[in-house]
Amino acid sequence: MLDGEQKPANSAAHFKKMFVSQYLGFRHSISMQLGVWVVTIVILIVLSLGEVVGRFVQEQIKKEQSFWLNTLASTMASRLQQHMLSVSKQVVLLANLPQMTDSSVPLSEKQLLMQRVRDAYPQFTYLGITDANGVIQTDIFGLLAGKNVAQREWFIKGQNGLSFVDVHDAFLLAQHLPKPKYGDGLLRLVDISVPIISNKDQFLGVLGAHLSLDWAYEEKNRLLDKLESTAVQLLIYNSRGELLLSSEVWSDEKLPAFTQFKFNQNLSPQVMRWPDGQDYLSATAVVSASNNTESLNWRVVAYKPAAVAFAPAIALHNRILWLGLLFSLILAALLGLFIRFKLAPLRLIDQAAEQLRQGELNTQIPSFSGESEIARLSRSLSKLVNELQQQNTELRLNERVFQNVRQAIVILDAAGKVVRVNSSFEQITGYPAEEVAGESFRMLYSSRHSKNFYDQNWADVFRNGIWSNEVWYRRKDGFEYPAMLSLTGLHSETGDVSHFVALFEDISEQLLQKERLLQLANFDRLTGISNRYGLEQKLAALVQQAEDDNSVFALLLVDLDNFKNINDSVGHAAGDQVLKLVCQRFDGCLDEKVTLARWGGDEFVVLLPRATVAEAINLGERLLAMLKLPFVVDRVHHFVSATIGIATYPESSKFVGDLLRCADAAMYLAKKLGKNRIEVYRKEIDQALSDFLVIENRLRFSLNQTENGLALAYQPQFSMDGEQIIGAEALLRWHDTELGNVGPDRFIPVAEQTQLISLIGKFVIEQALADYQRLQSSVNFPFTLSLNISPVQLTDDDFLPTLEASVSKYRLARQSICLEITETALMTEKCKVTELLKQIKQLGYLVSIDDFGIGYSSLQYLSTFKPHEIKVDRSFVQAIDTDEFSRNIVVFTMSLAKELNLIPIAEGVESTAQMNTLRSIGYFNIQGYLYSKPLFYDDFYDVLQQFNTTIPQQTNS
Repeated sequence: MLDGEQKPANSAAHFKKMFVSQYLGFRHSISMQLGVWVVTIVILIVLSLGEVVGRFVQEQIKKEQSFWLNTLASTMASRLQQHMLSVSKQVVLLANLPQMTDSSVPLSEKQLLMQRVRDAYPQFTYLGITDANGVIQTDIFGLLAGKNVAQREWFIKGQNGLSFVDVHDAFLLAQHLPKPKYGDGLLRLVDISVPIISNKDQFLGVLGAHLSLDWAYEEKNRLLDKLESTAVQLLIYNSRGELLLSSEVWSDEKLPAFTQFKFNQNLSPQVMRWPDGQDYLSATAVVSASNNTESLNWRVVAYKPAAVAFAPAIALHNRILWLGLLFSLILAALLGLFIRFKLAPLRLIDQAAEQLRQGELNTQIPSFSGESEIARLSRSLSKLVNELQQQNTELRLNERVFQNVRQAIVILDAAGKVVRVNSSFEQITGYPAEEVAGESFRMLYSSRHSKNFYDQNWADVFRNGIWSNEVWYRRKDGFEYPAMLSLTGLHSETGDVSHFVALFEDISEQLLQKERLLQLANFDRLTGISNRYGLEQKLAALVQQAEDDNSVFALLLVDLDNFKNINDSVGHAAGDQVLKLVCQRFDGCLDEKVTLARWGGDEFVVLLPRATVAEAINLGERLLAMLKLPFVVDRVHHFVSATIGIATYPESSKFVGDLLRCADAAMYLAKKLGKNRIEVYRKEIDQALSDFLVIENRLRFSLNQTENGLALAYQPQFSMDGEQIIGAEALLRWHDTELGNVGPDRFIPVAEQTQLISLIGKFVIEQALADYQRLQSSVNFPFTLSLNISPVQLTDDDFLPTLEASVSKYRLARQSICLEITETALMTEKCKVTELLKQIKQLGYLVSIDDFGIGYSSLQYLSTFKPHEIKVDRSFVQAIDTDEFSRNIVVFTMSLAKELNLIPIAEGVESTAQMNTLRSIGYFNIQGYLYSKPLFYDDFYDVLQQFNTTIPQQTNS
């Protein structure tokens, strides 16, 4: 590499280098230093100013809050004092009443008087009087009469005049009085006592009154409720430091925590740290009840959290700080912009110089006009750097190209010795650059080319100046590889060849990829045989060859029958294995001139050159024979059949696309005719397919219309003598607006192959059962309704639910409905159909085997699900007098019906001769034109009315 292209050894070193660079740039930046100094000074000024203002405001707020708290405490103390004085006057008044001072007044009257006083003044918790010896004579409750209280403080002090006793616990009275409304639930009382003096100045005893602290709580609450702030609270403690009353905020605190906390006796407001660890601004006021206050000297403390009290000062202090910081930032920004503007040229030059130092050699030094020192410096540096960049640009570009091209580059001297190679050469050949320096280029030659080949290449270079072609070279490890080489000669100023430049690259992967693409384009990935594209190429070539030599060939389109069942039952992986085995069997019976291709899915195409129709049919039969044996995959036997359509050139068509279409049409017809067979294309097939598509399209259109042209006719089934109607078969008729009347033999097969039969079947079930329900209500004899069920319907999961829903809807008996199934239907998806028939039988429906004798005639299936009746196909009935085989089928059917206890029905009876022959064989129920043709609803209704009498039902004999 050239200078300037060196990069940091690792990211950590690069980060460290950038950090040091940024740090040094910060330290030496004039604009940054000025900005830092200005911001620092402004911040210091703002902080100092904020501190001074905050302290001043805090002091002012403290004075204001202190005055307010002092007023609150004094107000509370004044209220308490007034209340105590008021209560004491009431006690004195009570003691001086004549009833109290007259010893002759009964105690009961005195008790009643005290009770009235308590009722008038509920703040009295207790009132009682003693005699001169301190024995309680009576009280408002009558509980303590006779108790000696001579040693109680209130009695002792009360002898000398009005006295107060500080708060104390009243354990004795607590047993008889309800708990206080406020505080911690303990009964605490204030005692007021006064002597009782008779008119003769005789000391009779002491009147004692106990006050609960509830009145103090109520005074506090009334006072605090008038305040807007909830942060202000009150508490009261006595001269002993005992907490008497506290706010709700202290209700969970233990009392000893306050009794041990000695409040300052100084009455001036102050900030103190309370037992909860928080600072409070508090003020204290003294409560004295009367002149006799030596034992009642309460302190009222109004307090407020210091954080709340000084919140305005703190907020103002913070606002001053933030405004100062904002001001300093704005000032710093303005100063920075000013410095940036003035020093912008120098900064740009510095940035460009730093980029150059970091190796960004394309950086331009900015040039400024003017005669300032910075302008002259910029122009000089710009000129110097531009000259250096011009000299270095070509070297750097050439080096990058040399080292980064994908092709190997070898520079040779005039003698063919290696001068220099690039990194791609080392990667392709395995030779390091230092090992090949000075060596001959012949070291790469491969044994696949002769010496004359290489000599001729050099001769072309000398003659033409360049040579390019595909060659084979050898790596250092001896492995030979294809390469695309371009060899060019370089001439000196004298015209002589001074050097050679060889450019080459390994094209092994390209050739392999080309081969892969060819394989993918023409061959099937699963089976390995030709795919659709490969077939089209071969078919086009075969058509061209046949046209050139006036020959013929055949195309066989092979479609595996019901192959989807394998994929659905055991999975696509097993299906793929079966496809591969099918290809192997097919390929085993074909010679190398025959092309086997996979057309798609389970379809294959065989191209048989120079073959007649007979030869193509013979090959098709061999292919079908190859499928008779089972295919074993994962120990499971799979049976596969195929349907083959054959088209020939030039009889079917002379065009590639038409040949495939003709084979497909023939195969499609073979499918319709029963599968597992071969069909050769004929012109009539196109017409048959055209008719099929017309019927399909019209049928789809009709089913989407309200008036679809579908209707039901009912052909009665009679007893053999024609005297009873035992049932009726519902027959579908279709009248299309364009096609007219379309027979069932034309549209039913189309409906079955296009899955439209499910929609038609639902229509038939709904309409037939609705008609049947109405017909049953109009006759007084039973008859069954027979419905023809397509094999496709038997594999439809919705068939039985649809039938059950309609039967339930019209409230019909299942035993009166007979489902007619052909022998062919029994062989369609045997397991599924067998299971469905079991369900049908279990539900109570009747089952009839229709068209018996023309299908598989599997006695095993007849004995498995045991149908109710068996119907002889009309073809045998109509030929019963002329064809011995047909007569034998009818005789066999009668024997089978007797053996299995089935009801036999003869279809298509049209003449008396046929009836007589049937009668000679045995007893059959009759269906045919001899007794009645199929009738639409109204006509059938009329026929039923003719038989509307009570007739015993005919049984099989």
